[in-house]
Amino acid sequence: MTAFHHVSDFDSLRQAWKSLLDHTPSRHRGTSGVDGESVRQFGDNTDRNLRQLSSELKSTNFHFNGLKAHFEEKPTGGLRIICISTVRDRIVQRAVLEYLHSQTDPRYRLENEISYGFIKGRTVHQAVERAIKLRTVSPWVYKTDISAFFDSLPRARLKAEIAKFIRLRSLHPLLLNAVDCEIEPRDKNQKEKLARTHLKVGIGVRQGMPLSPYFANLILRSFDAEVQRNGLSTVRYADDLIFFASSEQECKEIHLFCKESLASIGLSIPDVGDKKTHIWSPTESAVFLGVSLELNGNSRYVINLTNHQMTNKRARLLELTDDATIKSHELTLTEIIRKLDGRISGWLGCYDYVNNYDLFEQRLFDWRKLVLEKLFAEQLGLTEMTKNRRRFLGIEPYS
Repeated sequence: MTAFHHVSDFDSLRQAWKSLLDHTPSRHRGTSGVDGESVRQFGDNTDRNLRQLSSELKSTNFHFNGLKAHFEEKPTGGLRIICISTVRDRIVQRAVLEYLHSQTDPRYRLENEISYGFIKGRTVHQAVERAIKLRTVSPWVYKTDISAFFDSLPRARLKAEIAKFIRLRSLHPLLLNAVDCEIEPRDKNQKEKLARTHLKVGIGVRQGMPLSPYFANLILRSFDAEVQRNGLSTVRYADDLIFFASSEQECKEIHLFCKESLASIGLSIPDVGDKKTHIWSPTESAVFLGVSLELNGNSRYVINLTNHQMTNKRARLLELTDDATIKSHELTLTEIIRKLDGRISGWLGCYDYVNNYDLFEQRLFDWRKLVLEKLFAEQLGLTEMTKNRRRFLGIEPYS
């Protein structure tokens, strides 16, 4: 059985469907692609839809659909684009991805010593833990990220990598088709919005497809190998690069190395001094993946959640009190409180390894009180409350 026949098999598609469900929060299961079909609708008759999809895959006419674009205004200005594949395309791409990850040959999983983003079994926590160990030995830090990474990926080179690296030839048509997926604007307004972005047809890989992260690691495979050949101490998480060195001069040399090596595959990084490229001395805090690698009072490097991240989390909680958001999403008080507690619980689990966890936990519960106070005051007119009422409403604990 070829790799393609395995991917298009009903059982493989069913497994990919289960994976899609696991990775799709309930609030997003009503979102559809260009075909108008949502995860929830597909799930109304799963077996029939999967059999139909398997049959379509095995025909000679199968191709991935265009992508639906959702535009959001960035706080700093400009537009953020969220690309949405059809449910059927997501299932097929997940089936391809899971087949590649299931291979006994580790190269198909794109595993190496320095890459942590989008690698099965590797986490942000593990990336940060490795970074702190490396800084303990080499305290100077060079940090950068690849400019407009996904949107700049050179398709011709990516296709050449697929042809060279993926020896499972029967999967090539699906992989190459996914590389060329583009946004399908629905109307003139969307076309105008798209023109305001830096996206260019034929350049880059659109984010939002299950295969996009795999393509990202595939294109950086040669860069990772060159980093390792040169014995550099580094951690890469997708397009976030952090290196550890013994001096400022070594950091500058690493910058030049990265600039030249990435340029050879059609990518670029900002110059030193740009807000996204930094050199930090041993006594300065270095920021990586939302946490700070910094010295504590005992001259030992520890991991702390940054003030910026804490401020961001506070804003994310307070947005639940925004009247326009409440009305546009038709949120009830019960739903808001569920979202509030869900976010807090998720963040506490996500950052349970940081050194200032106790402070973060206390702030989260303080912000929870603030959100509830605003909700009860602005939505219900409860501005002055006794201690017993505050306890009854869950603002204060009984104990």
